[in-house]
Amino acid sequence: MTNFLSLICPNCGGAIEIKPGSSKIRCPYCQGEHIFAGIDFQSEINCPVCKKDDKLEKVSAIIARESADTPLTRILTLSEPDYNPVHKPQPPFPLRTANPIALARNQEELAAYKTSFALYEKQNAVNEHRRSQQNQRLEIWNDLYYCHRDGCVCLPRLGLHADIKELESFVNTQWWRRYGQQGETSPD
Repeated sequence: MTNFLSLICPNCGGAIEIKPGSSKIRCPYCQGEHIFAGIDFQSEINCPVCKKDDKLEKVSAIIARESADTPLTRILTLSEPDYNPVHKPQPPFPLRTANPIALARNQEELAAYKTSFALYEKQNAVNEHRRSQQNQRLEIWNDLYYCHRDGCVCLPRLGLHADIKELESFVNTQWWRRYGQQGETSPD
């Protein structure tokens, strides 16, 4: 029998321990202070594979705790989508001349500017769409847990899990289930 109960911090998802009968505890990861009074310490978040919670930890807590260069954090980190850098084109200077050759050249520059600006706006919209999708993927990623016993990532409240090597695919699938019915395309 142990003298400690294992809990998950509601702020960061890190594992915290509390002695039975204690009413206050500080999370060792986010330093959040929590007061426990009259609470049943039974966990409702269990790994869908092993049905236990003692080796279950929020992915964001692992990333916050571990060095960025460990194999586990490299696997648990989502990849960034490719954003094509866009630079706003500069419009040509308007000419104040009666020279027809200079005016014709200025009209050509203005037409080229309009084309460049249209491409700029289109690429900017694509990048904004990708940023929006990435934010939605991060919402799902923030709900993920990792079971150290089974080596899987999971969404315990939904009872869904995948092998850790399938993290990107798992998040994209959950993204599609959550947001894809709104007429969106699957993230690249």
